[in-house]
Amino acid sequence: SIKVKAVNSAGSSAEQSSTTAVTVNAPAPVNTTAIANGVYVQTTAGYLTALSTGSNVATTLAQFTATGKTLYMATSDESGTKTWATAVAACAAKGSGWRLPTLGELANMQGKSGAPTSINYWSSTEDSTTYAWNWHFFNSVSYSYTKTYNSNVRCVWSD
Repeated sequence: SIKVKAVNSAGSSAEQSSTTAVTVNAPAPVNTTAIANGVYVQTTAGYLTALSTGSNVATTLAQFTATGKTLYMATSDESGTKTWATAVAACAAKGSGWRLPTLGELANMQGKSGAPTSINYWSSTEDSTTYAWNWHFFNSVSYSYTKTYNSNVRCVWSD
């Protein structure tokens, strides 16, 4: 049993017991920027091989589905450039809910307030066992790189 205290607009409160689960949305972590409706999941399972290197925002987003959830982007990059595996681990090490963004999420960030503007970033989206997708903010296109390539990392958080 849990106790819930409800407060109305007049300031009166009442406490009730309940056995019903209550869902509480965790607040976004500090030092993040909200990208409304920014969570994008890949439309087809597996590696994203249907995309051509140099694909623009519209072509890239066509491979993903928006979930309607708010995505929160870290306001700064992880220190130094990283290989893909190190990038994945660096974001996960930030704590619960933190991860490397999908390629669709990076494409959706293009031109948004607080998003990078001049360099390229790793996505969590894989092209194969040895390649993963990278988003170039300076020319708004995607590229597939070997996972041993060193690139920039901007972690995201979603609940």
